[in-house]
Amino acid sequence: MQITYIPDVCSEKDSGVTGSIEVKVPSLLTRYEYMDKAGMQIDMSGEVKGGNLIKAVKYLVGVAKDHVVSVDIKTADAKHLKSYDDLMFDPTGQGVLQDVAMKLMSGFAPGNA
Repeated sequence: MQITYIPDVCSEKDSGVTGSIEVKVPSLLTRYEYMDKAGMQIDMSGEVKGGNLIKAVKYLVGVAKDHVVSVDIKTADAKHLKSYDDLMFDPTGQGVLQDVAMKLMSGFAPGNA
């Protein structure tokens, strides 16, 4: 399944950042696999607990490359980010990738798409 995702920073009124990205949403089983490989734990209520968050985000930012289909983000300083690589080397883009990384683990809720 592929969705248009509006990163959290693009929803903040005063951020000056606009746009969206197209994301291939991982299945539930794939998300569990990512959590396992990232060293995170999940309790019976589905809440993520334990593990090293920095290690998990680092792993998931790398995994995001397989899920980010297209990028159309305009930063507050008038840059136009158009790819995963653009996101990797821009401070605003790095925040977007961290946002996506967390969603790869916790899931993309319908309201976030």
